[in-house]
Amino acid sequence: MATLPSGAPKDNYKGLLKTNNNTNISASEQQITDGDGNNVGAKATSTKWIATNLKIENAPLDDTVNTALFIDGSGDVKTKQIPDSAFEQFTTFIARASADTSPVTWKPVGNTSADSISVGSGISIISDNTINVANSGTLLDITASMYVNYASASDDITFDLFVQSQNIKSVREKNTTGAAGTTQVNINEVWRTTVNDQEIQIQRTVNAGTPTVGNRSFLKVTVLQDPQ
Repeated sequence: MATLPSGAPKDNYKGLLKTNNNTNISASEQQITDGDGNNVGAKATSTKWIATNLKIENAPLDDTVNTALFIDGSGDVKTKQIPDSAFEQFTTFIARASADTSPVTWKPVGNTSADSISVGSGISIISDNTINVANSGTLLDITASMYVNYASASDDITFDLFVQSQNIKSVREKNTTGAAGTTQVNINEVWRTTVNDQEIQIQRTVNAGTPTVGNRSFLKVTVLQDPQ
């Protein structure tokens, strides 16, 4: 420890931290200053240290600790235990429409053979038109973005999202423009599988005219939570 110089503290200890009014720490917030009265980025009470601009450098990394710091509505820092599932990466499977059929025929993005795909987390494509989720209890976000090509003013089409032969969402789209063109129909549902090898399909029904499903259409299935 360095030797303390003699003389008055106000002359020799410019780096000494103290309260701005030179009184004892109490329950009330007091600004902290140096020996010359310059404010530092903190205030203090008898139970808290209040930092106005906090920066942490060179904090050690520990992959085994799941405790995080949060700031509540009052600005107080609290700790909270985070479950392991919060750190898992979501698995997303995307397939693009390859034929205007019902059920819609899909192929995995970036793959030419539907039978050769393996995407992890128990998702696969079978029979070209069915997405298979292997494990019961898997929480999914299912999103279908269907591009419809209108050929006439009377075109009318319905898309149905089926999970294990159960119709869980239906969207009907009619040509309201009175002319040929393209429109986008979106279907979204969050679903937890109830059996192993749960099957997902998009079926389409032409109600009138000759609308077709464009190859820009895609189906995205994201695993939000694996079975517990």
